[in-house]
This record gives sequence, structure tokens and C-alpha cells, in this order.
Amino acid sequence: MRRIAVGLAVAAAALVPMVGPSPVRAAATVNLTISNFRYCPRAAPVCLPTDQAYTRTAGGPTAGSDTPSAFVAVHPGDTVVWTYEDNVCSAFQGGCPGHEVRLDDGSQVPPAPPVGTATYTPLGQTITYQVPATAAPGTLIRYYCNINNHWQFGMTGILQVKRAASGLGDAAATLLGVAAGDEVGLNRACGDDCAHAIGSAIRSASHRLIARLNVDSGQALHENRPFR
Repeated sequence: MRRIAVGLAVAAAALVPMVGPSPVRAAATVNLTISNFRYCPRAAPVCLPTDQAYTRTAGGPTAGSDTPSAFVAVHPGDTVVWTYEDNVCSAFQGGCPGHEVRLDDGSQVPPAPPVGTATYTPLGQTITYQVPATAAPGTLIRYYCNINNHWQFGMTGILQVKRAASGLGDAAATLLGVAAGDEVGLNRACGDDCAHAIGSAIRSASHRLIARLNVDSGQALHENRPFR
């Protein structure tokens, strides 16, 4: 870990002079699925019981019941799209009433109109929500399905707002923070989609370091002195 930290520090130090103000991260679309009475990332084949993000009662969320592994990372301004693909609900005799996304403000249900509703026919209907541009990093946006009290079956979700990374400048600052020992700061500061920027930063800094080492070693050979 010490060697990794030192390497990150060197890469970041070489990178800082190369970067200036960076463009703000563009808003993205986060695609989720509604299936098996759960909400989950669309990349998953189906939603699992472990995708329940928290438990609640008719009075609101149950304190201490959050499941961080079920959180979905978003950024201010992102658009979240849920696609209805719940064959389990649709298989119920008499049909399925569908599902909804309803923001949870901690009050009695239902506290406010739902963000949107998707019915069982046809499959593929979507619900769309935009994360407020003013949402602060660390904010947890809870939501659930109140149709037939589906929240009682565990149909709850949480969007976790991350800081909007702004390119290589933030990547350099993050590398310096990690090198200083703030290892958990990597995700907290950057968010998931910062990995590409960090990778590019490390490669770019490495190329500069290698070029500098080649020059220094060449000069050392020319002057017949040890290269340090």
C-alpha cells in the first residue's frame, strides 16, 4: 500500500501542472429495472431480494435499515429511468396493478403524488426522474412503491448523490488525497465514473515521468556518472 501511495503521489505531482480548470461533468442517464418487486441497475439480469434498499412502515423509513450495497450512485442533474420488467407481478391471477416510484419524505403514506407509474402491460414502460441540480453530495433519495403497499414486500430504493467529477483536475486532487492516506476519499470525492479520468491521468503522468527519466539517464551516461 505504501508503494502504491508513493506512486500515486508522484503521478499526481507530475499531473498537476498539466491540468487547469476542467469542464463540469455532463449530466448522464442512469438506467434501472423494475422486476421481482425490486428496483435494481438495468445491467443486472433480474432484481434480487438483496436489492431492497431499506425497510419502512406506514409511518416512513425504519431507522438503521439502509442497505448500502443496494444504493445506486447518481450525480446532480442526472436523469434516472426505471423500466418495468416485472414478470413475477404480471403472473398474478387477475393481472398486476403495476408499480410506481414515489419519493419517501418520511411521512405517512402516501406523502405526495408518485414520480410515475408503470403498468404490467405492455412490458417496457418507463418512469423518469431528474436528480435536482442542487442535490448535495451524500444526499440519499429514498423511494418506494405504494401500489397495494408493495413496500411491505421490500420494494424500496435509494439513490445516493455523488459529487460531480469535473475531469482531470479533480482526478489529480483525488490522487493526492489518496496518496496522503485518504483511501476512502477516492469514491467519496470522485464517484464511480471518475475511474476513466484517473486512468488517463496516471497514464499521462507516467509518460511524462518516463520521458524525464530517459533524458536524465541519457545525460548521466553522456557525462559518465551514475544515474540516480
